Amino acid sequence: MKKGIFISAVFYLFTSPLFGQRISAAIDSSWKFTDYNLPEFSQPQFNDSSWESIALPTDLSLAKGGAFFWLRARITIPQELRNQKIWFDSGKTGAAFDLYINGQYLGSRGRLPPDYHLRQQSNEIFFIPESALQSGELVIALHCYFSSVTVDLSGFSLINQKEADWLGGVQVFFNMRMYVILAAICLFLGIYFFVQYAGNNEDSASLWYALSLLLIAIYFFDMGSEVVLADLLQIAVARSAMNASLGFILLFFMKFFGTRGYAIMKRVVPVSYTLLTIAYILNYRNNVAIDTIFNLSLLPVFSIIIFALLTVIKAARRRNPNAWPILGGLIIGLGFGVHDILYQVSGQQPFAWLQGITFFMLNLSVFVAMSARAARAQRDNIRFGKDMTEQHEKMRCMVTSVQTLMHETSGVSETLDTTVKDISDEVRLSNNTAAEISNMIQQQRQGLESASKAIEQLLRSIHTVNNELETEAVSIEASANDTASLIKGFSAVSTMLRETAVFTDTLEKVTNRGNTDMVVLSRTMDTVRDLSGQIRSVVDALNDFAERTNLLAMNASIEAAHAGSSGRGFAVIAQEIKKLAAASSERAGKITELVQSIDAAVKNTVQTSAAVRQSLQEIAAGADETAKRIREASAHTEQQQRSGAAIAAEAANLSASAQKMIGEVGTQKSFSGEVRDSMTALSGISVRTETAADAIMARNSRLEEQAAQVRQATKRSQAVVAELQRLLGL
Repeated sequence: MKKGIFISAVFYLFTSPLFGQRISAAIDSSWKFTDYNLPEFSQPQFNDSSWESIALPTDLSLAKGGAFFWLRARITIPQELRNQKIWFDSGKTGAAFDLYINGQYLGSRGRLPPDYHLRQQSNEIFFIPESALQSGELVIALHCYFSSVTVDLSGFSLINQKEADWLGGVQVFFNMRMYVILAAICLFLGIYFFVQYAGNNEDSASLWYALSLLLIAIYFFDMGSEVVLADLLQIAVARSAMNASLGFILLFFMKFFGTRGYAIMKRVVPVSYTLLTIAYILNYRNNVAIDTIFNLSLLPVFSIIIFALLTVIKAARRRNPNAWPILGGLIIGLGFGVHDILYQVSGQQPFAWLQGITFFMLNLSVFVAMSARAARAQRDNIRFGKDMTEQHEKMRCMVTSVQTLMHETSGVSETLDTTVKDISDEVRLSNNTAAEISNMIQQQRQGLESASKAIEQLLRSIHTVNNELETEAVSIEASANDTASLIKGFSAVSTMLRETAVFTDTLEKVTNRGNTDMVVLSRTMDTVRDLSGQIRSVVDALNDFAERTNLLAMNASIEAAHAGSSGRGFAVIAQEIKKLAAASSERAGKITELVQSIDAAVKNTVQTSAAVRQSLQEIAAGADETAKRIREASAHTEQQQRSGAAIAAEAANLSASAQKMIGEVGTQKSFSGEVRDSMTALSGISVRTETAADAIMARNSRLEEQAAQVRQATKRSQAVVAELQRLLGL
């Protein structure tokens, strides 16, 4: 109901003046002017014949600015207005005045000093009472004031009621009330976009647009409001606000469309319009100065509008959707601006100045563009919200997968930690085994050294036996050659036989001792063979350890690949473990080869020892036989004396036996040299085996250090998993 009443009232406001004839009779001649100021000039009987005659419209020059002057006219009521209600129309004259008709005060246009105020953009109409119309002649007196030296007198008229309704309704609306409405709209939009900027400080375009709206609202309010604070100061502030509003619109366009030079203009515009505002305020008492500053400021204003038009056209050519509504608003606004320019060039007063609509259309088009952008942003936000919902669902699935992965990673970390502990235990066992190998090798070297000493003693003993046998051979040969001498000196032979018996006993002891040493050597060789078997078992353990380490490294590499980027460091460590395992396996192979060489040498030594033992047994048997024969010779000395020939024969046999023993002793000496060489080679093998064992221990130490690094990496991986769980709020 209220909406219908409002629409009907607006329709009547704009259409009622169309029903009926509107009459306006211009009062252009018969005007008198004086710059004196006396109260009696308002009386109809005053004689103004000495005043200066002027015709309207005109630009009246005053002797000085800020002065009072009077205008008077004596007219007859036009025929077309007789018997009607009549109003006096002030037009858009630039002076404030008090109106007197036939001596009656009818009202004021603006206010005279000391509270000077004037709104030139609209007409003032004054109802002329019937008491002033009785005579059919009107004496019009205007007590005027203007702040400068040249005042625009656009002309006065007498109008009927239809024209008064038109001017008081439509014209007042377009010249004043509309601007109040526009001011309220711009104020509301300015606050809206300022709040929007407060919510998003990065949207500086909204800040410039909000400031432009708030400043243009001040200008619109000054144009349409009847509230006056300090007239000229208010006009100066309002016009500077309009100029500054266009400056901030420039910043808006540059930011909104990404025009170059924005960073410089962001500093230039506030400084420039601050200086312009200061210029307005310093000259606010001079209306002409205010108009001059305003007219000069129109050049950058129109430059800004042209710049905005070119910027929007370029944006439209780039198919920017925000450019089209602004381009339409600029074209419409420029049309209204051209309307005012044409009237200003022709020197006429239009029904309504439309420059305010020009600025409003510009701001309105910007608002439409911003609203369209906001609508698109809202649509994009809705689409983004849907996408976010889908992404949230995907994220939820991903979080679930991450949780599963974290659990698996935790399990892998635990398994890896356990594996690393097993590696450390194996490394410790390997170190212990290597230490045992080293100890056994030292024992083996000590045994070899003992065996070498025994062989040296055996060689010295064999050398002694050889010397003795050579001496015996010489003696036997001498006995064979000197059988007669032997027969003659049985006492000497008996002595020699006793010495031979002693020597034979000694030879038997040496032979038995050599036999014992060979038994010890055989046992030592057995011990070396057993130790070689133990070394082989250790090597087998090392091979098994290397295979297990290689398998562990392979599993660790697979798990590191599963872990992705977080397992790269662990993959490198696993690769190093794999390399160490290969190196351990290679060293174990070399140790196996060395052990096989030791076994071969030990077998040769055992065989040689057996041969030496057999030879020693044969020597012992020969020595025993020699002892028996010598005892028999000693027991049957008398028989030998009687049987010289038999003794000679036996001496020859002894000489042959001695030569044979010398050959056997040479053979033993050769075998003993081979045994010594084998012992030396076995000692070298033992040294190399000990070196290899030390290398295994060193590599195991490095492997243990890398295992510690793997353990630290596992702890870091567990810490990363824990941090990921914390970030995911698990």
